[in-house]
Amino acid sequence: MRRTQVNNFPAISIQSWLTSKLLHFKAVDAARLYLKQTKQTREANKAVSRVPIQILIDVSVLVQHDAGTGIQRVVRTVWEKLTECSKGNKTYVVAPIYATRKKSYRYVNVETNEKTNDMVKVNPGDVFLGLDWSAHLLTANEATLCHWKKMGVSLNFVLYDFLPLSNPEWFTPQTVKKFKNWLKTISIYADGILCISNTVKSDIAQWFAVNCKHENTPKLDVFPLGGDFFETNKGDVAVSDHRPHQIWDRLKGRNFVLTVGTLEPRKGHAETLMAFDVLWQKKVDITLVLVGQKGWGTEVTQEKIKLHPELGRHLFWLHDANDSLLHCLYEKCTGVIVASKGEGYGLPVIEALSHKKYILVRDIPVFREITQKSANQVTFFNSSEADDYSSSIRNWYDKACLKTECFPDYQTNTWRDSAEQLLKLMLIKT
Repeated sequence: MRRTQVNNFPAISIQSWLTSKLLHFKAVDAARLYLKQTKQTREANKAVSRVPIQILIDVSVLVQHDAGTGIQRVVRTVWEKLTECSKGNKTYVVAPIYATRKKSYRYVNVETNEKTNDMVKVNPGDVFLGLDWSAHLLTANEATLCHWKKMGVSLNFVLYDFLPLSNPEWFTPQTVKKFKNWLKTISIYADGILCISNTVKSDIAQWFAVNCKHENTPKLDVFPLGGDFFETNKGDVAVSDHRPHQIWDRLKGRNFVLTVGTLEPRKGHAETLMAFDVLWQKKVDITLVLVGQKGWGTEVTQEKIKLHPELGRHLFWLHDANDSLLHCLYEKCTGVIVASKGEGYGLPVIEALSHKKYILVRDIPVFREITQKSANQVTFFNSSEADDYSSSIRNWYDKACLKTECFPDYQTNTWRDSAEQLLKLMLIKT
């Protein structure tokens, strides 16, 4: 069978998909057609649906373990803003829910944000929002999704990126398998897929065009992410709050470069460290501060950091920084480097723009998309080869140290904007 490649994605063999039974598209077509046949009933049910409707927000992973990383920061903040939007509104209520492998969806207590054992009860016209990426839990509760869809519940899912399928080498085999199963599930049941960037929307649209031939594919939309994580931390936080990190005294009076992100293969930490090694060998006085938790597949890089001769002098690694500390680091740094090879969006880029910092970023489509209005603040690089990359850093760093340009306030979307746009895309009147 001829293999097809789209937008630099790895060639996908339809035959191999069918053989693995991970995504049997004939079955997807049949399932969506069957569910489509209930459309008239669902539409009729909507007309007599109860008011207020429920917006059922899946926060399954977050309420069981908040790792504080990228997606969970988004989930936590959007959940909070959706709840704010619902206050005083008589047409809908926000109802956070969760599931486990053995238990179907239960409500989360809206006052304490703690799990309850109360089963979710749906009515025609209710809306499900798969805000958390709880892939293994979603597929384990497929029967519930099928029942809800036939009941007239609108099923919507947030797509943060397409990377486990486009670049499986960056992830564990288990994560890739979960993503494929999750994609199968939403291909059948989703009424809408809500993407966090136009780049992600383009990826999933091209994939559907090649691999799913059914006519009633889910509706694809884009909603903006916010850039105001630090809105409650505008003032400088007392240095004493960060004494446990033992970093501020050592950074005092220095220019330093910041990079933010979990240590995992696609984030480019190994290449960045090698480029800085070249600079340090040339006696360039430049300090690198890494903020990010320990991730998978980077054990060699992590060990190199721990044993590095510049650790505590020109190299610092903070793997437990909270938002207050991160805000201060953005405020005090000379510039920000974002070397990731693939993202669905790029919150560190937006955060750096919001803090009026020069940014050195890898030249990938999504970074072009989100920085197009801030060209003066952004420098792109392409090479991961140590000498070329170090030259890019040196040239950019010299410019950042001079900082002859005063940037205007970055006009970012707020997280309230994100929540309101989500509601509109799900046809909820605010």
